[in-house]
Amino acid sequence: MFIDAQRRFGTEKVDEFLERLYLRFRDRRIATTVLFLEDAENEIGPEASGFFSAYLYATKLPPDELK
Repeated sequence: MFIDAQRRFGTEKVDEFLERLYLRFRDRRIATTVLFLEDAENEIGPEASGFFSAYLYATKLPPDELK
């Protein structure tokens, strides 16, 4: 999923998002899918939420809509 995200949105953008996500939740340890998707949309852009949702809720991988 993250490799495909790097190809779509850029390695630097995705890596920075993941680092900020880790820093945000490392002490709390309470992260939800909804929070992940909100952060992805805010950090990467509006298309990121749909992209990650397709992966996270897919019944098979890669999701058909992302082929």
